[in-house]
Amino acid sequence: MTESKIVPVFIASSSELMTERKMMNHVFSEINGVFSHIQFKDVRWEAHMSSGSVEGDHIQEDINEKLLDDSPVVILLLYSKIGKFTREEYELALRKRKKLFVYFKEGFVPTKDTDLKNLGALLDFKSEVEKDNKILYNSFFQPSDLELLLHRDLLFYLQEQHLLADDSIMKVFEALKLSSTEKRYLE
Repeated sequence: MTESKIVPVFIASSSELMTERKMMNHVFSEINGVFSHIQFKDVRWEAHMSSGSVEGDHIQEDINEKLLDDSPVVILLLYSKIGKFTREEYELALRKRKKLFVYFKEGFVPTKDTDLKNLGALLDFKSEVEKDNKILYNSFFQPSDLELLLHRDLLFYLQEQHLLADDSIMKVFEALKLSSTEKRYLE
């Protein structure tokens, strides 16, 4: 029996996207259920770091060294802000040449001055990403939109890594029982 290749996926985002972060396990499980030779593994600091003191100078240093460094894939989710540590994870993923997927959730409506300031910093970051021209990012409105984008992007990643045959992607969509509308969205 062939041993499964484990593909750790580091997930970076602020806590406001906890629903989307948890939904990723569902996507990983669906893909893992279709392929016996590949297993995506969700890597999040809140699930893989114990409380207490850390070995490094800062908690983020430990997260980066123990979790992000060992993950060939990094998913960055953004909505109303980008924090210092999420930006650090983004920059480290680029520097270490990880496969980096960036998703912006749309539809945030600021209600306070701090919301406007944070949203302004996020929009500046988005402009930087566009200007740097190193990342093809996606936008989504609802978790179900993100779910479809993740299916597509992770399957194409597997294909790029020569872990899937060229014709496997549509077979996976069929196995996942995606509707024709969802399939069109992914094409």
